[in-house]
Amino acid sequence: MSEWKCPACGKYLPIDHSAIKDGDTVTFTATTSRGHSIRCSTKDGVVLSSDDTSLLVQQKRGKYGPVRIRREGAFPAGAPSSLSYQLFGTCDCKKEDAA
Repeated sequence: MSEWKCPACGKYLPIDHSAIKDGDTVTFTATTSRGHSIRCSTKDGVVLSSDDTSLLVQQKRGKYGPVRIRREGAFPAGAPSSLSYQLFGTCDCKKEDAA
């Protein structure tokens, strides 16, 4: 994950969600609610199609068909999850400082 960290500040570099395209492997969070409980789990999948705001993703495991998710909710395979960004922060250095 070191390629995702800024050498200047040590925080995670922001992800360009618009760069995710058809055929890319992505990770996303699926939420299931039952009664008074909510379960969140991380899923892997392949992007089947995309538009400006959403992605149609086929899960790698599972018996369900493709799911449509928000583009901002998908992360490239190998990238830190949204929880990592919330815990450790997002780099806000200028590009020339981080390089």
